[in-house]
Amino acid sequence: MSILYELRYPRRWSTKLFVTILVLVLSAVLATVAIAGFLVYRIVKPQRTSSEISMESFPGRPDAVEFSVPGIGARHGWFFPGLRGAPTIVLCHGYGSSRGELLTLVSALQDHQYAALREAEYDHRVRAIILDSVYDLPEQMVKIGVERTGLGGFPLMARSAEFSFNWLNYKYRANPPLSQKLSALAGVPKLFIEAADDPELGAITRQMFQSAPEPKDQAVIPHGNYVGLNDADKREYENRVVSYFLLKMPATGKAGR
Repeated sequence: MSILYELRYPRRWSTKLFVTILVLVLSAVLATVAIAGFLVYRIVKPQRTSSEISMESFPGRPDAVEFSVPGIGARHGWFFPGLRGAPTIVLCHGYGSSRGELLTLVSALQDHQYAALREAEYDHRVRAIILDSVYDLPEQMVKIGVERTGLGGFPLMARSAEFSFNWLNYKYRANPPLSQKLSALAGVPKLFIEAADDPELGAITRQMFQSAPEPKDQAVIPHGNYVGLNDADKREYENRVVSYFLLKMPATGKAGR
């Protein structure tokens, strides 16, 4: 009882110092947890860029499509027709961006008449796949996202963010990493693209490439983030993507529409 009384009403200087340090530590921990929680919210609920683009006058005659994602609901996309019976290419925009930012890449693919990794591992219709800066686990996305804010250097910040993310997504805790099912893509051509200016994410992509079965190819580009590339780098990126699909999935069939 005397110890508890002394902690509650400190009289000795040593007790006062201990209580002060304890309060500071607890305050720092609470502040870290609060900031980490806010960062996780901003990462999993990003402010998406606008995709309000008029498709009526856009080249390529696209159609608006709606599809359902289990457990999430309706989602919207665009379908750009090519040759009837030719392979269909599914483009997934980067996290936090929008489909409108991929229109130039879509046009480059459609000029030659023409999916997410988790789905490709379970869908045998996939005949080729290109993976640009891919994560193996969602926790890696959270960790890198926190580091990009400049707050990753604070003690326990990244770990607190990962803990908050795992707590919010507890029901998905048993989901295996993407690399665990890569063997299902044996025989499917795969191109792994890593960006030299994003070494941590590039290292994860490189590990995925090394774990993947054949056939596989690797490409290292100077800069990541397709949306932010200059015109020359964007054209080079588009040419690389189009060339790979033309090589692995030749567009054959009758003209659509």
